[in-house]
Amino acid sequence: MHIPRISGLFPIVAGATGFDNSCQRVILTPVTEQLNDKTIALRVLHLASEKTWRGGENQIRLLMEGMAARGHEPFLAADEGSEILRRLGGKFPVIKAPMSRLAWPRTVWQLHRFCRANRIKIIDAHSSKAHDLGLGLVALDPSRRLIVHRRVDYPVRGTKYQSPKVARYVAISHAIAGVLAAGGVAPSRIDVVRSAVETAPHRTVDRVTARDNLRQLLGLPQSTILFGNASALSEQKGYGYLMEASAILKSRGLDFHVVIAGDGPLRNELEQLRIKLELDNHVSFLGFITEVPEFLAGLDVFAMTSIDEGLGTAALDAALAGICPLVSNVGGLPEIVTDGKTGLVVPAKDPQAIAEAMTRLAGDQALRTRLASAAQSFVASNFSVDAMVEGNLKVYSDLDLT
Repeated sequence: MHIPRISGLFPIVAGATGFDNSCQRVILTPVTEQLNDKTIALRVLHLASEKTWRGGENQIRLLMEGMAARGHEPFLAADEGSEILRRLGGKFPVIKAPMSRLAWPRTVWQLHRFCRANRIKIIDAHSSKAHDLGLGLVALDPSRRLIVHRRVDYPVRGTKYQSPKVARYVAISHAIAGVLAAGGVAPSRIDVVRSAVETAPHRTVDRVTARDNLRQLLGLPQSTILFGNASALSEQKGYGYLMEASAILKSRGLDFHVVIAGDGPLRNELEQLRIKLELDNHVSFLGFITEVPEFLAGLDVFAMTSIDEGLGTAALDAALAGICPLVSNVGGLPEIVTDGKTGLVVPAKDPQAIAEAMTRLAGDQALRTRLASAAQSFVASNFSVDAMVEGNLKVYSDLDLT
């Protein structure tokens, strides 16, 4: 099976993941045109098990839209009531399938019949639950090929990662490729296709206006340095460490404010921590927002103090918005931000180090501007939607479907 002008393959830089990656490949791809009459359209079932909408679900959307724009045929299997089904159900052929492990046998047979009726031979599993379902689908029809996307940098567990029923693993960062290899997956079975970020939402945002609007909303003067983030309020994001660092900045008398957009299970706990640290006048929670590009454009520094991160697509968005990134040294974040060149990188779970970096950025506008400009150029060049779509198409097209 061949798709014209898909991609070249280049070795990963030695040492990028801390393991022998001589057999692994990273896919860097030029943009292809729409299919011509001699090209075979790919029919791919995307398994999405999550009910909420986060970065991974947005990447599925971008991939499916990119496939359709190139003349391929993406299908979606998702839980009834899930956000991805609500958003994409009217755009693509879908099947509503229970994704809980209790419903696994019934769901596998349901998806098996759907694949057979629609002549689908490629299954792309975008989560651990989807991985389980995909193995069942291949067991029922060995001619199918299972791709497993890995988007988180947690250690892999279980024998399913050694299963020969998985044709390829797609890691969204070199860090995750390293985690897969450490868990026993042969590097030769891993492709690195980085997640992507859209440029269009940021093009029409006027940063001066966004900056004024955000400060007006918060009741702050123009001189106040704004640090912020827009992501789920979960333990993974390390917001507690950011708030402890903020307490240090307060003790130094800095004119700053931290504004956090998003909601999640730690909302109440973080609000209590704000009271405990006496940060009522220095930390604000906005809750869920829809105008994320405008919010990001209003910041001076994007602070992502996560304790683990597969890649960190929020940091990609912030960089495209022209905001200086401050990130922790976990997962794929160092693949986006190089310390001192495209932002500042600090150790995870270290409020003192975070505070030192925040203090440095707060007092040096020229440094913020230089780092923001470099980050914006780097992300625009290395994390495009076209490259992500073409990289996945290369993985699909290299499969032996005979």
